[in-house]
Amino acid sequence: MQFCSEGVNPREAFVIRNGQVKLTLNGGAHLYPTRLVGSGNVIGLPAAVSGESYSLTARGDEELSARFHSTTKASQSTADPASMRFFNTLR
Repeated sequence: MQFCSEGVNPREAFVIRNGQVKLTLNGGAHLYPTRLVGSGNVIGLPAAVSGESYSLTARGDEELSARFHSTTKASQSTADPASMRFFNTLR
């Protein structure tokens, strides 16, 4: 299951609960070797906060369970640094 693609505008960041996610850079394995990340990792946060496109492609395995967080929440949190509501939802 592919849930974020390099170059696409972000819609959300997410926390991996179970399973693994493969992170790749299209055509750039020599620049960014493929990485596997698992439970507890946050994917897409820099893009969700900055509004820039995703820099990597993320594909999950069949056992993947993730919690998604919309970019609306991210932008509200960064606009109000005292609350940091978005980051508290990642726990």
